[in-house]
Amino acid sequence: MEESDISILNAIKTKPFILLAGISGTGKSRLVRTLAYKTCSKEDLRKDPKKPGNFELIPVRPNWHDSSELMGYVSRINGEKYITTTFLQFIAKHGKL
Repeated sequence: MEESDISILNAIKTKPFILLAGISGTGKSRLVRTLAYKTCSKEDLRKDPKKPGNFELIPVRPNWHDSSELMGYVSRINGEKYITTTFLQFIAKHGKL
């Protein structure tokens, strides 16, 4: 692993929630995808470096103000049902990686 990767991983170990900020196209998503691939210990999840199995890109809007886009919500249109999200489906599928 490169020295910059190790620095970022050390930052994540120190504070497991980090925000990557920057204008569109500066490589924030690519950085996270690359780190996920390099740190994935399960060989069957490392088949595709562009979509490692321990990685899921979850887009949120800049005006994000509640967790419903991440954790889902109850819809009462046509009866009551819970709307799941990509994030919940990823967690359910992979559990603890």
